[in-house]
Amino acid sequence: MNLNDLLLGKGIDAQKVLVLRHRPSEPELNKVLPWLAAEKPNVFNAYQQTQGEKLEKTMKGARYVAAFIGHEPSSGRSRQKFASDIVQ
Repeated sequence: MNLNDLLLGKGIDAQKVLVLRHRPSEPELNKVLPWLAAEKPNVFNAYQQTQGEKLEKTMKGARYVAAFIGHEPSSGRSRQKFASDIVQ
């Protein structure tokens, strides 16, 4: 099962979902981010709400945002994706 399957099961069009992967470049923030999400959701949500101009523009084209925490470095160039772009 992948994200697209989950979205489809809830009747959500994957092309309207922007997928974000949080992996801060600051080592200390990156280390505590999973804890913040679990134990301090208000602080985590404040972090998520702070976006650069380019991402804010991209977000305006999405009906939904699915945010995840990256536990390991990504391979290749990081970029935002719509769920319909994800192939598993």
